[in-house]
Amino acid sequence: MNNKLKLFQSINFKVAMVFILLLLATIEIIGAYFTRQLEQNSIDSFETSVQVPSIITSQISAQIEQKDKKSANQSISSILNDYDNSQISDIEVVDNDGVIRAVSNINYTDRVGQKKRLVQTSNPLAILAEKRQSLSVIMVLHTW
Repeated sequence: MNNKLKLFQSINFKVAMVFILLLLATIEIIGAYFTRQLEQNSIDSFETSVQVPSIITSQISAQIEQKDKKSANQSISSILNDYDNSQISDIEVVDNDGVIRAVSNINYTDRVGQKKRLVQTSNPLAILAEKRQSLSVIMVLHTW
């Protein structure tokens, strides 16, 4: 019993324990740093993959400014149908008044002309909004 107690009181044990604890703390700090960097890199990559190109938004902006809303909405729908991004399941074009002007999914064409309702989601990255002058493009993404 005395031998075990002497082991914990020896200077060699105390020095070894200090080194082990310092090593453990260092590993935790480095792990936290790498985890934060990986998270930021993943978010940046995700946001880059789901951005609507500026040429698409400028074409849609030009169509929204037209007086004839019916032909403008058809042109916007055509632009959305030509745009292909596997990361985005639906794109809705909403003007400043909150009216849905066009949708990319043909199953939701009945929404065109209606006021946009707020979308509740638990994932803050599931919906991104890109605003340009009088245009809001709302993208609803695939959930895997």
